[in-house]
Amino acid sequence: MAFKENVRSIMREDIFHLPKLRSEKDYYSDVKCLFEGYQNKVRLILDEDEATEIPDICTGILDSINAYNDGLPHRSYIHFKKCMDILNKGRNRLVLFQKSNLISRYSGNQNDPLHLYRVRAIEENRTYQRTEIFHTPYHLREKVATCRYSISGFPSLYMGTALALCVEESIQKSDRLFIGSKFQMNRSTRDNGNINIQVMDLSIKPQDFLKVPGVDGNVFYSQQDGDDLAHRYLYWYPLIAACSFIRKSKNDPFSPEYIIPQLLMQWVREQYVKSSHHEELVGIRYFSCASRKAAELGFNYVFPVSGKSEESLGNHYCSVLANAFELTKPIIIGKDNLDFWQSNMDHSEFNRVNE
Repeated sequence: MAFKENVRSIMREDIFHLPKLRSEKDYYSDVKCLFEGYQNKVRLILDEDEATEIPDICTGILDSINAYNDGLPHRSYIHFKKCMDILNKGRNRLVLFQKSNLISRYSGNQNDPLHLYRVRAIEENRTYQRTEIFHTPYHLREKVATCRYSISGFPSLYMGTALALCVEESIQKSDRLFIGSKFQMNRSTRDNGNINIQVMDLSIKPQDFLKVPGVDGNVFYSQQDGDDLAHRYLYWYPLIAACSFIRKSKNDPFSPEYIIPQLLMQWVREQYVKSSHHEELVGIRYFSCASRKAAELGFNYVFPVSGKSEESLGNHYCSVLANAFELTKPIIIGKDNLDFWQSNMDHSEFNRVNE
């Protein structure tokens, strides 16, 4: 049997499907149990040299969780970084998808813009400005709660590929009114201020991995690249899985399910590279882990703030994100009739966040 078929046979087993529901045990125990079953399967299809690195990845992730639970977040990150050293080398390396056009600033060649949606709860029925649905401003960091890929006090811009997904996730957090906007990524470096936009893609669920045309639906990857991509996914599965546990207690201040995804975002932020011509903006694309229903509605994108600001934004908003995205003016939306609200956004004008 071809290697990619062996990998697919593992990923089809229900026990490895994502997102994962928590058991009555703690997060560490749930991850450990999942990893033990996974390693037993992997040993059957990898040779001895390759089979040593996946246990190292699993052990490193578990050590990271354990160190965090011991109140040692710095040591937790050291363990995690060792895992990423394995995952970010050679054949294991996960490709960052290029979202901006770097071929030529003046070629006029621009890919189709990426359209996303964002929804947030509001307190009152009034007119809202674009800044009010952008990321939480720097001077209000105290209002930033912990999120899956960002820590308390650190603003990030979360968006979804479907309005229905954004509403489904927001319903779980609030019964208040909502505003919504449609976002458009400025892919052209000519328009976005020389920002090189890249995305780490963690959005392929194992149950959807390497779908076969005519049998499983659409093809995610070409058959030509099948073995290399299967090998890569086999290595990255433990990290994707550890990031994809549904939050057990949504009203509690601490979410152990967020430990690993937040460490991953910290690692991603360390990868920002500045050059004389371009600045890097690196985000993460992932399937929703708010619920199993939400996981089927689309994908989420998260982009962390750079820390940079400019006077035209009142020094309160990230100038890198402000250049990377345009958005429609927020409108008040309901939880029903989503086709109507989405159509309204689809026919609205895009503009910069401060305009």
